[in-house]
Amino acid sequence: MKIVVDGFGGDNAPSEIVKACVMAVNEFKDLTIIITGQTEKLKAELRENNYDGNQVEIVEAPDVISCEDENPAMQIRRKPNS
Repeated sequence: MKIVVDGFGGDNAPSEIVKACVMAVNEFKDLTIIITGQTEKLKAELRENNYDGNQVEIVEAPDVISCEDENPAMQIRRKPNS
């Protein structure tokens, strides 16, 4: 099974998001998680969690829409790589 996760879509992101993803793939061997977000930051978090397997993939999304951004619908147009 594949699951796509927004690597920057929660509190304490990306660290808590990546930690949870690593826990999930360690428990479920038939699971692949695709994390979207800023590649270098996500790779650093994977290293921090001692993960070097092949069940986690990263899809680059350099733009981040934060909760401080006004009008999220407009931000999607302004940040197309989010």
